[in-house]
Order: sequence, then structure tokens, then C-alpha cells
Amino acid sequence: MRPVFSHPLLAKPSILALLVVLVSLAVMLPTVENGWVNWDDESFVLNNPLVTELSLKNVKEVFSRIDDNGGYTPLVLLSWSANYTIGGFDASGFHVTNLLLHLINIWLVFSLIFLLTGRTDISVITAILFGIHPTQLEPVAWITSRKDLLYAMFYLAGLLAYLKYLGAKSNGAKRWLLLCLVLFFCSLLSKGMAVTFPIVLLLIDYFKTCTNYLKAAVEKVPFILLSVLFGIIASVGQKEVGAIDGMQNISFIKSFFVASYGLMIYVFKAIAPFHLSAYHPYPFIPDQPIPWFVYASVVPSIGIALVALLSIKRNKKITFGILFFLCCIALVLQLFPVGIAIVAERFTYVANIGLFYLVGLGISSIVARYPNEKKYVFAAFSVYIIILAAITFNRTDVWQDSETLWTDVIEKYPNDFLAYNNRALYYASVGNNDLAILDYSSAIDHHGAFLQSFYDRGILYLKQGDLLNALSDFDNVLNLQKNNSNGYLNRGLINMNLDRPENALNDFNRCIELDPANPLAYFNRSIHFSKAGQNANAIKDLSKALEYDPNNFQFLLARAQILMRSGNSQLAISEYEKCISIDPKNAQPHFEVGTFFLNTRQLEMAAKAFTHCIQLDGNLTAAHTNLGIIYLNQDSFILAEGAFNRAIFLDPKNHITLFNRGLVFSRTNRHEKALTDFSASLLLVPDYAEAYYWRSVSHKALSNKEMALKDAQKAKDLNLRP
Repeated sequence: MRPVFSHPLLAKPSILALLVVLVSLAVMLPTVENGWVNWDDESFVLNNPLVTELSLKNVKEVFSRIDDNGGYTPLVLLSWSANYTIGGFDASGFHVTNLLLHLINIWLVFSLIFLLTGRTDISVITAILFGIHPTQLEPVAWITSRKDLLYAMFYLAGLLAYLKYLGAKSNGAKRWLLLCLVLFFCSLLSKGMAVTFPIVLLLIDYFKTCTNYLKAAVEKVPFILLSVLFGIIASVGQKEVGAIDGMQNISFIKSFFVASYGLMIYVFKAIAPFHLSAYHPYPFIPDQPIPWFVYASVVPSIGIALVALLSIKRNKKITFGILFFLCCIALVLQLFPVGIAIVAERFTYVANIGLFYLVGLGISSIVARYPNEKKYVFAAFSVYIIILAAITFNRTDVWQDSETLWTDVIEKYPNDFLAYNNRALYYASVGNNDLAILDYSSAIDHHGAFLQSFYDRGILYLKQGDLLNALSDFDNVLNLQKNNSNGYLNRGLINMNLDRPENALNDFNRCIELDPANPLAYFNRSIHFSKAGQNANAIKDLSKALEYDPNNFQFLLARAQILMRSGNSQLAISEYEKCISIDPKNAQPHFEVGTFFLNTRQLEMAAKAFTHCIQLDGNLTAAHTNLGIIYLNQDSFILAEGAFNRAIFLDPKNHITLFNRGLVFSRTNRHEKALTDFSASLLLVPDYAEAYYWRSVSHKALSNKEMALKDAQKAKDLNLRP
């Protein structure tokens, strides 16, 4: 048969592989401009302390931990850590790494199929579909899905090493087999789905017409043992983190039909990628009957299995492609339900190689049978590839950020709660609380028993001061989960703000009963006790809070304030000093100390404290006012006037500052200016007796006797005691 790629340059497999890689690069390149999404990126990468340190100690920790989804993926964690070490949390660096891994995998797919078949045409078709197909986008565009890319890289490299082993001479064969085992181990350390590797090795033996199956089976024993070990690790991990949930209560019979439905979805999307989404919910809930189309899916599923069986002896190439796909996809068909998604496009990243190989095999067979129609066949395939590439290229924008991601899911599944909830999380994170509340409300409309939406919406209502709606949401939280300690904590805050002290106290008590080590519960109960004048109980609760969070600035400041009000000034000053040592740049403790010294007439100490306070926060009006009052008492009128001028600049409607600057003008015989300030102070507080008295003094100094008498009488009527 005449070669498909007749040009001398294109006849070289490496050139063809490079062209496939470059085309795929052009299609996937926009992903590097995307950011983070709140679909596991935060918990797995951004908020993961194991990512932010690349050290020997950290490496040990990485290899001894199971992730939040119950997976054991230490090599993935180390790759994220390497990204962070190079460029921090700049998303582009992480996306570039994902893209590079995908490009390596394209090269490996081409090499694998070429080594398996010796056919460049089948290799090109398989690799180009693998490189640009829309269902392949998710692992590339989603930083958290790097585990799919990394496990695939080692998986494919391991298969290549095994093919090298089969073709090697006896003296060098064992090294290839050992390399295959090492690469398999690395694949397992990247994602548990790699446990199918030994079965695929047996498939390759079948494809290569193995003559000694007993020997082939024996040499797979180390591989099988590793698969069993990591299978146990995955099972234990899933149970530990509670990932085996959501639909796990459906019967095994229903799960069989669900698995068949999932299988058909994966096959159909590989042929005609439609209704693509980052999240595909179940088409029913456990209490509902299964829709007819889920039952119907078992028919084509059985058909696929029959084709594979009937082809075992007649056409092992077809059997190999089907079984490769089924082997790699079997673990994620929800036969034993995990999570709340029925399918996920990223799960087909390796499995689709089997289907793409069948496409290449089919096109090759058609061309061989109808050589005169070759150009039409390849023209049609080229149009198909262009359509797939366009879909993929356009969908790279979907992964731009959390808003675009979840908006796309909502367009596909407008009645599912999760997408609304996650888009609401994004809106709340960027401060768009109104849109967040709308999306939380939509999530609740579609799933009235989803506790997290009630909780998060209640928090937003609380921030906005909408206490009644917040109270309603936290009532719902506690109706759904009676032992939710944070629900009681937040409802207690709401009740305290609604001036319902008994209800608040009951909620704080219940929170502490459920979570005795929660420092915020003690802190908030201390506020309740403080408002009720129960200073001893308030101090006791603050001390308890500080047992669990000893360096909490807010707790120490609150205890210092209560100690000061209780008359224990020396201990209060000591607490303020602790506050200053914890947060030297915070002006508040300096202000509190200054206020104490001012009230006790220790003016020099007060001036020092307020001066330090102003150095830390030059916009604190009260600090300038108090410093001015100190200077006034020390007859330092120029300094006093300067301090009051600054305070009035910051807050022109502060009647105390205006009054005290009026005193400066009065004491320095600038009575016209004094009258202006006293009058301005009285416009703000008409019953300010001292202002009337001192304005009468200025009127008298200016010989305005009638006005002086009138103001003096007004001061007397207001019970001023000179």
C-alpha cells in the first residue's frame, strides 16, 4: 500500500509527531492566560501548606499524607511546590506546566501507537485526537487536574518501556522491565487510576501475540502487587475523608445501569463532544426512579462488550482498542458511587486513547479498501479535526476564572444547585455580595436542604447588617444539622445584635458545649457578659479564649479594656503592653493607654502615648483631639491649636474638637475665632452647656453684654456647674 504521508519530510515519524504537538499547542495555548478557579484549586494548591515549602521535611510530609479527596498524589504536590518555588502563586506558571505535560503526553501517545503498530497514519490520527479533542481540555486547563496529566505521562512512558522490553534482546530486556516498573510506581504516586496498568500490559501481550501467557502473568506479579497496595490506600483514603458519599445509597442494580449510562456518555462525547461541562450531576436523585434513558443505555453498552468479545479471535486490533478504553475507564463508571458527579471529562484523558486508536484504525482500513477515495476520507477527517479544534479553542475561555466556569455549568444544568453555590462563593470572594446572595438563593431554590448555601448566605446577610434574614438562615442551618457549632456561634452573634441577650447566651453556651476548644465562642460570650456588666465572667471567658489562642491581639485588647473598666489599671496596662508586643504597628493599644493616662492626669505619659499612636495612624481624629487637650492643659497653645486643626481637618463635625479649639482662641484672646468655633460646636450639639458658657465669656470680652448674658443664662438652664 502506498504510504499516506508521501512527502520525504513527512515520512519521518519524529517530524509528524512534532507537527501534531505544534498543532495541539496552538489549540491549547490560551489556557496559560487563565487564572485559578474555586473548584478544588484553593484547597489543593492555594491554601495547602505543603505547596509553599520545598524542603526535605516537607517532602517527608508530602509522602505521608492523603489529600482532601482521599487521594495519594505526592508527586503532584511536589510539582505544585516546584511551581510555587519558581513563581509563587502566579497562575500562568502552573498553567504552562500543565500545557507542557500535555505536549509531552501527545508525543508519548504518538510513540506508543507507532511502536505498537508501526503505522504513522494511525499514530498521527490517535495523537492529534488526543492532543486537541475537547474532552482532553479539562486536565490541561484545570490546575488541580494536573494529577491526570502526570499519571498519564508516567503511565504512557511505562507502556513504551514495556514495548521496548518486548522488542529487546535478552541481555538488555530486564532493564526495560525494571524501568517499566519504576515508571508505573511513579504513575501510582501521581494518581490511583494508574492501578489498571498491569491489565494494559496483558492487553499489549495479547496484541503482540504472546506465546507464553504463564510467563507473562508471572512477570506481572510485582505490578499486580503494587496495584493492590495502592488500591487499598485509595479505598482507605476515600473512606477517611468521606468521599464515598452522595449517591452511595443507591442499590447495586441501579449502579449497574448508572455505570452503563456513564459509559455511553463517555463514548458519545469522544465521537461528538456535546454538552461539555466541568460538572455533570446525576440525572436523578436517590429517592427518584431512574429515567428511561439510563435503563436504555445498557443496550449499547452490552453491544460494545459483544463487539470486543467477538473480535478476540477475528480482529485483535479492535479488541485491543475497546478493552484499552474499558480498562482505563472502568474505575470511574460509578459502579460503586463516589461523589455527586455521574461523569467527568478528565477521567477519559488516558482511556480515550483506545477510542482514538480505533478511529485511526477505522480510517486506515477505509483508505486501504477504497484507495481512490483516500483524499475524500482525509478531507472529511480534516474538517472533523478543525471542528474539534475550534470547540476546544473556544472552551479555553470557560476556564478563565470561577465566574466563567460556573456560568458555563449553569447554562448546561440550570436546575442544579452546586454551580450556583460555587459561583456565589466566587462573587463573595471579590466583594460582590449582592450577586452572591442571589446565587445562594438560587442554590437553595434547587436544593432546599443544602446546608452550606444557608450558612454562607447567612454570613453575607450578617455582614450587610440584615440580621433578620441572617437569623432565618442560621435557623435553617441548625434545623438541618442540630450539632453545627458554628451555626450556634453565628446565631448567637445575631441575637446579641438584636438585643436578645438570653437567646445569645444560650447559643454561645451550646456552641461551647459542642466545641469546647473554640476561642471565638468564649470571646463572643465575653462580649455578652461585658454588656451585662458581668466583668468577672467576661474576663474569665477571655482568659479561656487566650488559652486556645494566646497571641490573639483582639482577645488581649478586649481583656485589657475590661480590666481597665474594672479598675485594675496596672494589669490592664500590662495587657496593653502585650498587645503592643504582638502587633507593634497597631495604634489602638497606644490610644487606650493614652486615654487612661489622660483620665488620671498623667499628662506627660498621655502625650507620649498619643504621639506614638499618631505616628502609627495619623488619621485617628480622637488621638489628635486628646493630644490637643493635653497641650491646652499645659498652656502650650500653639501645639494645642495645631493638634486641633489636624483633628478638625480629619473630622470637621467633631463638636468636642471645635469646642476645645475655641478654648485655645479664648485663652489667647482671639475671641472672634473663639465665637466661631463655639457656635459651630453648638450647631452640632445644641445642648452643649460648656460651649454656651465659654461663648458668653468671649461675648463679654468683646463687650457683647446682651449676648453674653443670654449665653450665660442658657448655660445655667442646662445645669452647668462651673
